[in-house]
Amino acid sequence: MEIIHSRDNYDSKRRTLAQLIVFIKEERPIDKGDILGDFVWRRKVNYSSLAKNQELKNLIAQYLQVSVEEVKLKFSRNAGCSMCPCSPGLFAYTNKPRYMYDRLPSISVKV
Repeated sequence: MEIIHSRDNYDSKRRTLAQLIVFIKEERPIDKGDILGDFVWRRKVNYSSLAKNQELKNLIAQYLQVSVEEVKLKFSRNAGCSMCPCSPGLFAYTNKPRYMYDRLPSISVKV
């Protein structure tokens, strides 16, 4: 019997249906130097209605090279960080699983 403490023997990849993080590029209070206003904005912004936007779905499908029917978008206040609402955005999901080693790729979209 042997105890192994090596990270080399630990397979850290995980399977996910998420393919991409989509950040929405728009004017934020921080762009005008209003840091406290940006904290409030982050907690109030909600892109759930954009998740149903067909034009955005077409753009994401074209980027991922999949059909539009395969793309599902879901709003997350914690898209950039898993612990804080610093970067709200959308997760793009498809039926095709991918293996994620560290972070998902991301794009910024101006609406």
